[in-house]
Amino acid sequence: MNVTTVYELFSVIMQETFQHNNDFSITYKTNLCRFTQMQVGKVKYLYMIRNHICDCALHQKNDSYNMKISDPLKLCAIIDTNNQNIYFMDFDFNWGFVLTQDQRLPARSMLFSEYINKTLKDIQNNIIKKYMDELDLSGIDFTDYIKRRCIKKTREYIIFPKLDPFTEENLYKFSNLKFSGQDAADLLTGYLDLESYIYDQLDECYEDLLLQKLEYYTIAKYLKDPVDCGVITEDELKLIHALNQINDSKSVKVMWNYHGVEFENKMEIEKIRLKMNNCNDFYHEWDFPTSRQGKNIINSLKQTLLSEKQIRVKTEHISAIYYRGKEIFSK
Repeated sequence: MNVTTVYELFSVIMQETFQHNNDFSITYKTNLCRFTQMQVGKVKYLYMIRNHICDCALHQKNDSYNMKISDPLKLCAIIDTNNQNIYFMDFDFNWGFVLTQDQRLPARSMLFSEYINKTLKDIQNNIIKKYMDELDLSGIDFTDYIKRRCIKKTREYIIFPKLDPFTEENLYKFSNLKFSGQDAADLLTGYLDLESYIYDQLDECYEDLLLQKLEYYTIAKYLKDPVDCGVITEDELKLIHALNQINDSKSVKVMWNYHGVEFENKMEIEKIRLKMNNCNDFYHEWDFPTSRQGKNIINSLKQTLLSEKQIRVKTEHISAIYYRGKEIFSK
C-alpha cells in the first residue's frame, strides 16, 4: 500500500494492527516500511524496518527484497487492542520524517512522549497528592531551625514574587521522581503497578516530604500576615509593594538616612531586592552603581560619623524612593 502523508501512514498502521496480527508493509513516499507485531503483556509491540526504495534494486519485482542482517528492527508503536489506542514512538526512533507535538494524528492515537507527560501529570495530581495529603504532621517538632527556614523562604516569596510564586504545587512537588520511557511501556503492558512503584519512591523520602508539608503550611500562614508573624517589617513590605509597581525600569532614585546623615543616588531595583532578602547583609562599595561611588559614599560617612567604627549601610536606611520624579516610598 502506498501513502504520501504521515496521517495516512499512521491510519493504515492502526487499521492493520487493530484488525490483524500479521506482518505487513507500507510504502511511504520513497521509503519501504515493513512491520512485525509481538504480544507483550496486555499490548502489542510494533517493530519496523525502513529502507529507501532506491536502495532496493529488487523492489519492483519482490516486496520482500534482499533484507540485510544489519537492518535495524526497532519499536515504533505500542498498540492497546483492548482499548483501541495506539502510541507512536517519537523519541529514540527515526521515522524518516520529523514527528512534532503539533502533528495531526488519527483519532485514538497519541505520541508516546505525550503519554509519558500525561502519566506524569496523573502521578502528580493523584498519587503524590494522595500521599502528601495522608502525611500526619502531629508528631513533628517545629524546631527553631525549621522556623528560620520558613521565614527565609517566606521572605523570598515576598521579595521576588515573579521569580518564584508560591502555589499549591510547592506542596505536591517531588523532585526525586523516577519515571522513564521504559516505566511508561511497562505500565501499558500491565507489568508495572504504578501506585506501588511511586509510593516506594515517596517512602524513601518520607522525612523530607514531612518537612516539605510542614514548611508549606507554615509559609502559607506567614504569607497571610507576614508583619505580625515577624517575617518582614512594615517598612520592608511597603518598599516591596512600591518596587513591584515598576515594570519598565531597572533603577530608581534612592534617598538614604544613615544615623542622621542623608545622601542620595541611583540604585538597581534588583540590588535592593537582593540586599533586602538577606536582612543581615550590608551594602559594600561594589554594590553601588560603581565601586568608586560606593567608596566615596562610605568614606564620606566615615569622615562625618567619626564615632562609627564600621559603616554598615543596610536596606533599613532607605528613607524614600523616587520613580520618574514621583515619590513611591517613604518612611
